[in-house]
Amino acid sequence: MPENHPPPSTGRIARLVLAAPRRVLVITTLACLLLAGAAVTVPIDTSFLSVLPVDDPRVARYLAMDESVGLSRRVALLIEGPSEQLPAAVERAADVLEASPEVEWSLVDPGGQPGARLIQASLRDDTLRMDAKDIVAGRTSYSVVDRAMGDALSVSGVTFGWAGVPVQTIQDQELTLGRFSWLSPLCLLGILLILRRAERRLRRLLLIGAPLVLAVVATLGVAALLFGNLSFTEAFFGVVVCGLGADFALHLRVRLREECAAGAPFPEALTRTLRGVGPAIIAGAVTTAGAFAVVALAPETLARRIGVTGAVGLVLCLGLMLTWLPAAWTLAERGRSGDGVLPGRARLTGRLAGFSTRRPWLVVALTLLVVGFALAGLPRHRLETDYNNITNRALDATRVAARLQELFGANTAPWIVASDTLHEAHAVHAAFRADPHFVRVQGAADLLPAWATSLPPDTPPGVAAQVQGRDGRWLTWAYTGYAGMDTVRLAADRQRAEAIDPDVAGFGMFVEAILAGERPWAPRVALGVLVLVAIVALVDQRSLRWAALALAPAAVGMLVTFGALCWLDIGFGIAQVVSIPLLLGLGVDDGLHVVHRMREAPDRPPDRAAVSVGRAIVITTATTCVSFAALALANNPSLEAMALVILIGLPLCLLTSVTLLPALAVILGGRSA
Repeated sequence: MPENHPPPSTGRIARLVLAAPRRVLVITTLACLLLAGAAVTVPIDTSFLSVLPVDDPRVARYLAMDESVGLSRRVALLIEGPSEQLPAAVERAADVLEASPEVEWSLVDPGGQPGARLIQASLRDDTLRMDAKDIVAGRTSYSVVDRAMGDALSVSGVTFGWAGVPVQTIQDQELTLGRFSWLSPLCLLGILLILRRAERRLRRLLLIGAPLVLAVVATLGVAALLFGNLSFTEAFFGVVVCGLGADFALHLRVRLREECAAGAPFPEALTRTLRGVGPAIIAGAVTTAGAFAVVALAPETLARRIGVTGAVGLVLCLGLMLTWLPAAWTLAERGRSGDGVLPGRARLTGRLAGFSTRRPWLVVALTLLVVGFALAGLPRHRLETDYNNITNRALDATRVAARLQELFGANTAPWIVASDTLHEAHAVHAAFRADPHFVRVQGAADLLPAWATSLPPDTPPGVAAQVQGRDGRWLTWAYTGYAGMDTVRLAADRQRAEAIDPDVAGFGMFVEAILAGERPWAPRVALGVLVLVAIVALVDQRSLRWAALALAPAAVGMLVTFGALCWLDIGFGIAQVVSIPLLLGLGVDDGLHVVHRMREAPDRPPDRAAVSVGRAIVITTATTCVSFAALALANNPSLEAMALVILIGLPLCLLTSVTLLPALAVILGGRSA
């Protein structure tokens, strides 16, 4: 008899599916479509603002100043070239901006440098609220003006470049999402080719894909009900959840084919499959979904959305894979004996597992050596604090910003104070000038005396926008000598500026909130995920020894992965926090499947049990890694960091599941629980 008895729920599911497959299909499909209907009724917001921590006081202060000054619309155009050609080029550029309906105002900086001129402008569109689809399609005001500027200056013998918050945001999304547009289809093709190893018939592949689509659209519906809108986050993690759900289907399909190959009629094979592999799938899904649910408790908007989407999506995937998919198979195989052709055997997996049971102490020693080396890198751990290190590496706006600082002593992240009166503006202006930390100060005090009450009626719009906000308050702009985006330096600059006026605002505060290094909730979330995973494994196995065995691959994979990231000098941020539930859930899933197979057949040697499950976990590991390959090739350090956690950690979990786990099973005394 098996050492661990599968929960009676899997047996009841098998009986229900076999007795009423059509009813199961209809009920589950209608339920998913009903949930999906909510997604149609809410707005879709794919803007940058939709995933930002708008509740953070720093972001709130920046957004309030943005409403008054239009910070997320302001751009800087740097033109460089021979002195004899520069005036004509600047005139052409100014004409383009003045004639463009995409620009509200423009202003040529009178303090030109030899061989360089600066033009400041305000775009019609609010960058923070632009939809990602418009950015990728080149329909933003910046894209239109950039193309017009290229046409105007193409034969002038000068070069030009843009800088500013809008430009950096748009270029980042254009480059990153644009690369996804061709990487994603390639990854999908790779996944399909791998799936063909487990299922060669197109009809059956489509049967696996149908519940995944239902789960994704239902997840979007639940997210719409909870958040009141849909963002890019839900769409992205819907695809990730789809990939994880495919793992459930692959485990079921591989086991079903094994049972059919052993000569069992289809109804009996399906019952054995659900009773055999079902408990491991349930435990793995609960682990991963629970980990996402813990992440959803974080106070940060992005983490909360990712956590909810991941948890809901996996629960829905689990339900459909245990009901809809078996019901569809039942109808498709009615009157047949089932497909008894096994997928190709993983010969390398068999050799590794066999070696591990013959030399268990050597395998354990080698594992401890690798883990020890990885842990030696933990002192190199650092938090990512530089905003430029979480955006696309190819941003021209970053280069132009550094050039502006070098030439004009101005950067794209000044500190702004809005004063109620000109008398207050003069006092603020004088205070900034008295502080040597600020290398350039400009604003209303440069143009108007302290006793004035309004601007002259003939003031050009560009000049007016520099000295007075839309709410009538008078502006002072203060620049430091720093053109970068490191939050440590920006926080110090903010504190100096707040000492002059506590209501000062600037993009530096925005960056601080995004890359908040303190994140006191992150350790609690990580601890909560670890505790949850341990509890689920213990409840599933009802044995401390077997639970520890099931957790070993995930523990080794996570320790080595994070040690490797430290050795590679990759800064830790929100990407790693999000990756924790993914790696733990997927890693524990491999270990649970191996342990369940060991306990299901106590007389089978540990290496044979690992090999029998190895066919499935090799395929699921490959499909998941391929699905994350697009992130690894995005040329975006933040997305690459998330991908590396999976691309390093998941193969390690697979390797330890078929080596360390059988070795430990031998060392711990065979199979007795």
